[in-house]
Amino acid sequence: MKYLNRKQATDWLRDHGGMIVGDDFLAREAVFGTGPLFRYSGRQPLYTVEDLAAWLEDRLSAPVRSPSDAGRGWGGSRRRRTPINAQPEPEPTSAPTRRARPYKPRRKKPAPTELADLSA
Repeated sequence: MKYLNRKQATDWLRDHGGMIVGDDFLAREAVFGTGPLFRYSGRQPLYTVEDLAAWLEDRLSAPVRSPSDAGRGWGGSRRRRTPINAQPEPEPTSAPTRRARPYKPRRKKPAPTELADLSA
């Protein structure tokens, strides 16, 4: 099995996957948890061609004959980016919320009217 570093994997996606991606694409996808599977060798992430191809296939929509067949217009499936291990959002609780204090303008000190007030 051959392993590719991020640069080689990005080049593979450009050449074989037909994707137009930047050099930092896989690093960004890894941070969000939405990219292809990878392994570490020390600190270096490594990808396999099989994992890249499976991830690419998973992103594709079903075959369509026209954009209207896709049901969502141009571009096939536009799925929301969610991490693989995303937890469901918790149900809202009925606990009372704390109210913010109302805004009260600060009182300004009155301007001194006599010279005695200035020395104090």
